[in-house]
Amino acid sequence: MRKYLIGSIAAMSVLTLLQPVLAAETQQQTQEQSQTQETQVSVETQEQSQQMTQEGSMEFPDVAIAHMNHAAIIYLREKGIIGGYPDGTFKPEQVVNRAEALKMIMGITNFKYWTKAECVFSACGTQEVKTLNFSDTEKGAWYEQYLQAGLNNSIVQGYPDGTFKPAQTVNLVENLKMVLNQTFLAVDKLDAVNVVSAPFADTPVNQWYIKYVQYAKDKGLIEADASNNLNPAQGMTRAKLAELVYRVLYMDEKGMDKYSK
Repeated sequence: MRKYLIGSIAAMSVLTLLQPVLAAETQQQTQEQSQTQETQVSVETQEQSQQMTQEGSMEFPDVAIAHMNHAAIIYLREKGIIGGYPDGTFKPEQVVNRAEALKMIMGITNFKYWTKAECVFSACGTQEVKTLNFSDTEKGAWYEQYLQAGLNNSIVQGYPDGTFKPAQTVNLVENLKMVLNQTFLAVDKLDAVNVVSAPFADTPVNQWYIKYVQYAKDKGLIEADASNNLNPAQGMTRAKLAELVYRVLYMDEKGMDKYSK
């Protein structure tokens, strides 16, 4: 009996001594579990926030706010003129092709005069509806409605071999011509442009595009590089074309005679 009492007392003494340790360990485990749960909640909240931002934002993941054409790209996206690629990117430095350029440029008229249901597969008025019969364009292609509208309004045309070449890249002055032929800003004004000297170092006055370049320069639609070169034959990036289209629309929206930031 005495041994039993001594053993019980000893056991109780050990438990008494261990209680602070056990309590401390239990408290530590509770804190760790709490911190883990808080971390998980924080991560989940952050992921949900990021997901919501991506789903509800007009931003593209590959167009930083610091990008020189960011404002133009976001403006056009808000207007529904551009939408990006299936992976969510815009690819701003990729050279624009004929189909992509046509969509952006037709957006100038879409923005001011058309609704999505109007002037797409029809000619808007008495103009003849032209048939899409290019050998290299597929029926139902994403650009079909823009190509139809472009043909109906004489903004674009095909090649003598019966092709349209939708994936062919377009250089700066080719895009500039299409934009100015399409825009309400330049209607009946290009013929009055008088080119006395080369607008830029690499745009001689005897070139077919010189009036387009001079008009665009006068209106603040285009700018030269540090060497006063325009690089007219250089492929135009998606970001640069977005900037050009944006400036045209912004001028009209603000009632400006010349674009200024």
